Amino acid sequence: MPDHLFVGKSIPRTIEADKVTGRAVYINDLKRPGMLYGKILYSSQVHARIKRIDTSRARQLSGVRAVLTGRDIPDVRVGFLKDQTVLKKEVVRQFRDEVAAVAAISPEIAEEAVSLIDVEYEPLPAVFDPFEAMKPGAPLVHETDATGRPRKNNILPLPWQFSAGDVEQARREAAFTAKDRVSTTWVNQCCMGTSGCIAEFDQSNNLTLYSPTNVIFGHIGQPSEAANITRVAAWPGKRYGS
Repeated sequence: MPDHLFVGKSIPRTIEADKVTGRAVYINDLKRPGMLYGKILYSSQVHARIKRIDTSRARQLSGVRAVLTGRDIPDVRVGFLKDQTVLKKEVVRQFRDEVAAVAAISPEIAEEAVSLIDVEYEPLPAVFDPFEAMKPGAPLVHETDATGRPRKNNILPLPWQFSAGDVEQARREAAFTAKDRVSTTWVNQCCMGTSGCIAEFDQSNNLTLYSPTNVIFGHIGQPSEAANITRVAAWPGKRYGS
């Protein structure tokens, strides 16, 4: 076998020493020249139609550089099924759906500007249980699919099946079989690093993203539909508890 640098060898990890000694630079430690700070206004409704968004007071606040709603940006679709817009402009479908974004010269000013945005909602019927959501006549979470075709129910076309060996024979020969329905509580990893991202354009309009991620190509894929991304810098601290 050729003499590889890493393949087939035990390579010691080197970043842990920086983390435990405080030398590691996390995303919230990174500062860039002229950096602005962004804050998001999240939905206060679980399911509602957006009737009106008034951003005038937020735009007039000193230190605010930009205020955006879903009507100010291209209709870029994100998410697993490409059925989510970056900012919602017609309907919110859960608490914390993104409704507006603010950029300001400090986090405090951005936070204040978000509090000055006034949104008028029209509440819509909601579902809170996945089994209730699958029943006929349940309120639709999405009225259309990602391609714009009307939806008839909330069941997504995501078939998935895994089997190994002869499952039916194993079932026939088994001394005992069990079938049950189980559920778990909400679980999330406890990362040492703050979730976030810093985006920096150069003079040629190339974009560099700094993000605590271990899925670099996933971060390149979706934003590159709207910008020329030249680099994604992976930052430590957001890897399932690291």
